[in-house]
Amino acid sequence: MKSLVAIQAQIQDLQKQAAELRTREFRKTLAEIVAQMKAFGISLEDLRVALKKDGGSGARTAGPARRGRPPKSTADSAGGTRKPAPIKFRGPGGETWTGRGKQPRWLKAMTDAGRSAEEFRV
Repeated sequence: MKSLVAIQAQIQDLQKQAAELRTREFRKTLAEIVAQMKAFGISLEDLRVALKKDGGSGARTAGPARRGRPPKSTADSAGGTRKPAPIKFRGPGGETWTGRGKQPRWLKAMTDAGRSAEEFRV
């Protein structure tokens, strides 16, 4: 019977092998997709339109969220990155709000109780 340490070492080794395989298969699949896109004259805009029509779900299946590359940071339409909106309000329990979108429940409850939203401005 193997010891727990031996099994954990084996798990780590298998996870490393799986990560290497995933990387190789990702690169191979990506190259195949690019080749197909070139062969059929498919542009990135064509893919965006197709994904919008499909609700953005593509052909994903249940399981791990995403394989391959890690997700990129929030990107603007020009391909650059942008910073998240700064926090403008902080609640007594550490809740935060940027001031964008619908007012959060914690702030609504405070203002309904007679307090001013300005009291929570950072």
